Amino acid sequence: EAPMFDWDGAARAHAAAQERAWDEQMYANHEEWLQNSWGGWAVRTIRGFADNSFFRAIADSLNGQDGEQTATSIILSNGARNGARLAVILAMILLTLAAGYVIQLIVGQDIVVEQEVIVEEEIREGDEEEDEEDAKEDDMGPREEVVTRRGARDRKKDK
Repeated sequence: EAPMFDWDGAARAHAAAQERAWDEQMYANHEEWLQNSWGGWAVRTIRGFADNSFFRAIADSLNGQDGEQTATSIILSNGARNGARLAVILAMILLTLAAGYVIQLIVGQDIVVEQEVIVEEEIREGDEEEDEEDAKEDDMGPREEVVTRRGARDRKKDK
């Protein structure tokens, strides 16, 4: 009897080969990102600091003689992580403020919107007598007004 072909083994080998090819492509893309972007530059710089022998000596001194972490090293590493998080948050806030300042320089200090609205009314025959009496009392001309509307900021400035 001839040995049977192991289809499951072939499928597993093919899947493993595809996964290795995908991993290689991912690592190639990551290396390209490291070399060609600002984020990659930042990661390379941080890795350079981490690979520095001085910083390695400090990290080794924080660990105990047998390689386990001491309370001091745990506190400092957590403090460094939280400090890094706060630094990123602060950098984002400062970037947002700087972008707002630049946009304000481009647009200008204040945006004032003024609209002139002309109100015209139709006068009916019954209203003519009342309007004539009102015009005599108020000494006004025709019933046409110009209204200037201002924004909320301008109203605050006027007060």
